[in-house]
Amino acid sequence: MANYLDSAGLRHLWGKIQALAAGKAAVGHSHDDRYYTEVEIDTKLLDVSDHMDAAKPVLLTIPAGRVAGDVNGDGKIDDTDVAVLRTYFNRNINEYSTEEERLSLLAADIVSSGKINSSDLSKLMTLKNGVRDATNVRDVLGVWTVRSDFPDGLTYLFTKEIAVEGVTAASKIALSILGKTSFAGTVEAMDGGIRIYCMVPPLEDLTAQLSICRGGTAANGPTELLTVMPSPKSETVKLTAAEWDAAAKTQSVAAPGVSVSNAVTPTPGPASWEAAGKAGVRCTGQGENSLTFTCTTVPTEDLTYNILIQEVQ
Repeated sequence: MANYLDSAGLRHLWGKIQALAAGKAAVGHSHDDRYYTEVEIDTKLLDVSDHMDAAKPVLLTIPAGRVAGDVNGDGKIDDTDVAVLRTYFNRNINEYSTEEERLSLLAADIVSSGKINSSDLSKLMTLKNGVRDATNVRDVLGVWTVRSDFPDGLTYLFTKEIAVEGVTAASKIALSILGKTSFAGTVEAMDGGIRIYCMVPPLEDLTAQLSICRGGTAANGPTELLTVMPSPKSETVKLTAAEWDAAAKTQSVAAPGVSVSNAVTPTPGPASWEAAGKAGVRCTGQGENSLTFTCTTVPTEDLTYNILIQEVQ
């Protein structure tokens, strides 16, 4: 049997609303079983409140770190780091003239001896080869902590706890990183804040937005970080009739902002649609700040293409 609000129930509901505003107790009424009781009304109001009362998003900072061995500060460990470390041999970590040089020396001092030597080079070689253990993995800035259980394989090694008022271990949260970044990791709620896990700490401070829902509970395990994609950029390129390679039927042009990894959408300009279609012009390759086009027949007029460039996280 369906339940409804009778006139007395409506008066109670209105009294409840007024009481909430005035801080007074609601007025009761006699009950007919066909209608909701005051307790049922109060319970439903509470349920709605719990599910609708989401906390205002909180802006917070995910702090930068620097992994031991990332000597040149590009977020990875490779032969370039080995080459730079060799130039620091027998140098004290306090012998620097710029902030970047200070960070570079700290990252080169993998064994924490205060001086760059062959022991650091040996540890760097193991890191470069993908061997990580508790003796060579650390944040030289001391901001991020290496997990005490030190998991095997490509798992999130670093953690950082950030205090956020109103968060509990049962909170359902969503974290969005604002702006362009390659940072990736997971986040979980804890009493009094959040705990972030990552493989490599960010090289610079990141701004993030945390949303907290009072009415839900956290899923089992960490929640994936939600990264906000940056706005796409646009460029215009010109394919001149004289620059086509007649034999290969290709033409490469400068396209600022294009890389081998981002998503590129080339579209003929309004005045070039017909000619581009007749010549079978299409984009067939992309490189650093360049695009390559191929045609079926070499166009006899200059063509303009609008390029939409989207960074891929």
